[in-house]
Amino acid sequence: INDDVAPFNPKHVVIEVFGPPDTLATITYLDVNAQPQRADTVMLPWAYDTTTTQPAVFVTVSAQGNRDWIGCRIKIDNEVKDEKTVN
Repeated sequence: INDDVAPFNPKHVVIEVFGPPDTLATITYLDVNAQPQRADTVMLPWAYDTTTTQPAVFVTVSAQGNRDWIGCRIKIDNEVKDEKTVN
């Protein structure tokens, strides 16, 4: 028996940025490989949606939009881990 094989336990990771209709935003985030990413002038709502088998996941997101409010949310396996909305 080979006991040193890590269990296959994929995590579904979703980063969402949302705002009023016709909001354009610049979004910076760390992906599931902890690599910095940037999306410029994207129409909201926007999402980064992936699955990983890494044992730990660290993701971040920040966004700036051209309307009076913007929000972001991080979900892992469909459970909201963090959510913020600012005016």
